[in-house]
Amino acid sequence: MSKSKDYDRPLKDRKYLPITTFSFLFGEMVQYMSSKSSNDKDFDIEEKLSSLGYPIGEKVLELCSVREKNFKKETKIVNMLQFIHNNVWKMLFGKQADGLQKSTDDEDEYRIIENSPITNKYIPFQKGQSNCASFLGGIIEGILNSADFRCKVSTFFFDVEGIMKTYYIIKFDHDVIVRDANMK
Repeated sequence: MSKSKDYDRPLKDRKYLPITTFSFLFGEMVQYMSSKSSNDKDFDIEEKLSSLGYPIGEKVLELCSVREKNFKKETKIVNMLQFIHNNVWKMLFGKQADGLQKSTDDEDEYRIIENSPITNKYIPFQKGQSNCASFLGGIIEGILNSADFRCKVSTFFFDVEGIMKTYYIIKFDHDVIVRDANMK
């Protein structure tokens, strides 16, 4: 009696990438970038991770638009962010993001919140260390810019009651805010 193993199944039936495989590849990518970093600043690594995520975001938007049966091009900021928060996160990680907020201070700023991003799961966090979730911030930025919502995404993490929460802060261009206001 033989047990069915993950590697016994045909590749075409696979609908997911095992977390260990992703973590190993991602960890190697981060280690390579930190060894090739032009300076010792963590900001440089975060910038590189974001730039690696950006083209993936462009392709994710394409893939989502093909997979979604009733996909329509979103024209409003909140609808597009909800699409990322719900549909894109479910497609990529099997669950919704943990939160979506509009900034109370700036009208052009929104936040997607993730309690424990997959990119930080097996890479231990140390104070002053770069945030590997910048890779996911790059994916978000790629999706939004491809959908004609020009923006810049920065990634921050905070310790909230013992939970390391990651905030993807999305700052939209002024033109996008004006366009959105004119549609209302």
